[in-house]
Amino acid sequence: MRNCFARFNILFVSLALVCLFQGAAAAEVHENAEGTYAPNAGNANQAPAPNDAAAKYNTLTPYVTVSEEFNDNIFLSANNRKYDFITRVTPGFRLDYSAPFWTWRADASISYLHFAKATEGDQLYPTVNVWGSMRPIRNLLYLDVSDSYSRVPLNYGYESLFTNQANQNFLTVSPYLKFHPLRRLELTTGYIYKNVIYDRPDTVDWQEHDVFARATHELTPRTSVFAQLLYAHTITSEDYRYDRWTASAGLDYNYADRSHFHIEGGYSLINIAGAGDFGSPYWNVGINYAFGPWVAFANGGVTYNTDPYQNITERRTINGGLTREYRRGTITLSAYYYTTKDYLINSVYQKSYGLTLKVTHDFSGRLRGYAIGGVSRERGTTFATDFPYFVNRFEAPYHLISFDTGLNYDMGEGLALFCSYGYRDYLYEGDLPNAYNNRVILGITKTFRGWKF
Repeated sequence: MRNCFARFNILFVSLALVCLFQGAAAAEVHENAEGTYAPNAGNANQAPAPNDAAAKYNTLTPYVTVSEEFNDNIFLSANNRKYDFITRVTPGFRLDYSAPFWTWRADASISYLHFAKATEGDQLYPTVNVWGSMRPIRNLLYLDVSDSYSRVPLNYGYESLFTNQANQNFLTVSPYLKFHPLRRLELTTGYIYKNVIYDRPDTVDWQEHDVFARATHELTPRTSVFAQLLYAHTITSEDYRYDRWTASAGLDYNYADRSHFHIEGGYSLINIAGAGDFGSPYWNVGINYAFGPWVAFANGGVTYNTDPYQNITERRTINGGLTREYRRGTITLSAYYYTTKDYLINSVYQKSYGLTLKVTHDFSGRLRGYAIGGVSRERGTTFATDFPYFVNRFEAPYHLISFDTGLNYDMGEGLALFCSYGYRDYLYEGDLPNAYNNRVILGITKTFRGWKF
């Protein structure tokens, strides 16, 4: 297996040196729409750089979670169902550190899994997420770093503890300049390095070098326009190399409370060494519209390199829905549609669409619950050696019915009890039997008081 841990030594040594030699002051870290802390990189989808607002202290908070799970089909197999009782122990810690020119956040844990019926041997799954933002020259020069190591599914929508899983390491480093030559004009330019590594020999690792420039002009306090140029050079572990040039422009408009509009459009030119030139429209759209207790939302866009089994891919995604807040919770109805294109064969090879209903409810100040139900359909080529069905190298089309529900009870003093139930049913077309499983989990989490420094 390819070792993904080496780069963590550098990150944690840097983190330790910062903690030893920097005083407490601080910067605020902003979270992007997906809950991750990404380099700024001048992209509208990425988190802005932290500011220099003072923080009271830094914290190191340890925690531990212990749970017991019953799973009636741990491999999510259609023909070889095996059940087991799985004990999981997950110790970990969270670190929040801020200083005048540094901000670090880290969340690291390791999960130990024991199988009562020995359907699998004992397992250890480390998960590490590190996010850092440095400001060597205030209001001019920035450096953002993020690194994550975790276990991920290799086929969209297919969930199993073991089947079709891999450990992934994703490193991003981005130095960039941001300055204001005019009061309402912001210029950002810099470099982004990305490196993605999996620990399975049948997957495709890749690294990418990006150079970008972005100009943003504030027309009014609520409205701004922007233009961006990006050059990306990508190299895969199968020695494919390609260049991508993307030019785009757009508008951001915050027109009311909880209501905003973002639109970006442009064009991408892609040159694949030995395969020729390709071109396609590039776009990114996001709309939120609040009316009374309701919020309507719609998002869509183009992303690249989304398939762990392919060298050069483009995914186009559209999703939208309605959210309603009520006194003790929320109700959200959403739908999505996506396609994935392989540039080496210059055609779309994956399509999926689905519908989801989610309800959250606060029963009391301590007891909260949720329920999520969904149905989707997927078809496309797959190269996973452990996927249930192949039809002439094509994944058998299926409908997925899913349901999840759970409760969380805050006992105070950092203790929380939780329980959950999950159901997945993959209904394959034709005469193929379906693959389904039920999971019931009971557990407790203890978050310790931690240290402030």
